[in-house]
Amino acid sequence: MAGGYRKVKVVAASVVLAVIAAAPAAGTSAHNELRLNRGDRLQSNAWHCGVYFRSCSWQTSAKLLGYTPANARWITNYSEVKAHGISPKITIGKNTNVEITFKSSTLIKTRWTNRNAWISWSSGKVSPSFTTAYISTRESAYAYHRFFGRPGPVTSYAGAI
Repeated sequence: MAGGYRKVKVVAASVVLAVIAAAPAAGTSAHNELRLNRGDRLQSNAWHCGVYFRSCSWQTSAKLLGYTPANARWITNYSEVKAHGISPKITIGKNTNVEITFKSSTLIKTRWTNRNAWISWSSGKVSPSFTTAYISTRESAYAYHRFFGRPGPVTSYAGAI
């Protein structure tokens, strides 16, 4: 009798693991863009994980697309990662390319300006507390170009799933 019960537990655990492994690694994302002079576009993108256990990945980007993005003087990416819920808390892991401009128990703000390319992106991992219901990301894109000045912000918000 004990051997049969043990087999049922093993089979049940295997089924649960198979279902978890088969779940898509989808996330929540948002995209927005502003059309500029001469066919260029300033674009903002925000993404974060849809399902998490201990940590949640996030990524944002500001892009200058079109005919003359290489001529931009700079492009800046302002990001916000926020925890929502009853007494939510998040902590941020090591980020290699961003300046953390604000950090609290529920909100993390970062900034990165790229003066050498048409894209500025940020990414990282946050660790939500068990009381966090969901994570949101917000991206604001700015750029400076001699043809169209300093447009922006172009903002994208990826909220709850």
